[in-house]
Amino acid sequence: MRRLRPWRGSKSRSPGGRGAPIQGRRESLRTMHSCLVRKSGPALHGRAFAAVRRTPGGLTGAIQAADTLDGVPPPPRTPAFRASVWVVAVFLVVAACASPSPVPQDNYYRLTVPPPESGSVLLEGVVEVERFAADGVIAGRPIVYSDRAAPHEVREYHYHFWVEPPAVMLRNELVDYLRAAGVAEAVVTPELRLRSDYVISGRVRRLERVVGDDPGTVLELQLSVLRRGDDALLLLETYRVETRDAPESVSAAVLSLNGALAEIFARLVADLSGGRISG
Repeated sequence: MRRLRPWRGSKSRSPGGRGAPIQGRRESLRTMHSCLVRKSGPALHGRAFAAVRRTPGGLTGAIQAADTLDGVPPPPRTPAFRASVWVVAVFLVVAACASPSPVPQDNYYRLTVPPPESGSVLLEGVVEVERFAADGVIAGRPIVYSDRAAPHEVREYHYHFWVEPPAVMLRNELVDYLRAAGVAEAVVTPELRLRSDYVISGRVRRLERVVGDDPGTVLELQLSVLRRGDDALLLLETYRVETRDAPESVSAAVLSLNGALAEIFARLVADLSGGRISG
């Protein structure tokens, strides 16, 4: 095989006369040589493929040309050598063309409660609903779940989120529910900075999907009602709803939690109207 002459200027051309200057080809061939013969490179990049197309003899010729430029005697062009070169080349091309796995899409959910029928005023004056308290993973936006076989362990989903932090979302739903029920002359949030007669506080204790055997959901809220005039605690109750309706997906679990939240709010209004609070 004819050996390539040293590069002597920018006007010199490769032996084929149709490619880039020898210096550019030398760099590309060395890259090919490093990737395939010495196995020290991560993959075959575009310049190396271009060099292969421009070099007489294809891939085998490119490798031998790279060895010649480096001063290394070319390997023998045996059938086994040619076969191994083409196997490696096919593997690299297939690996480069393989489509990566699609990235899972983020999903966002909200808790919503249908408005109740309007009733009589239960608390005279203005009721302020504070932002609910929540700690740990319950306070975050990722939806949490547990296994009924290991109830002491709670995990987060990586691609399923609440649209708002649960402490804010639950407070807002309670405000809308109490307004629709007409339990007070006005139901407000602290952001309005109005003087209130009653304060409703809440704490999220559990808000999760349950997987495993007998799957379902668990929602547990602690709610309290305080009268501002004398700081009297009028109500302190923990409401818990656990379902075993076997939700098949996170979306189905959210629908189940919506039903549980509506039940808790209805029980709160029932406690307000059942004589447990004296306005």
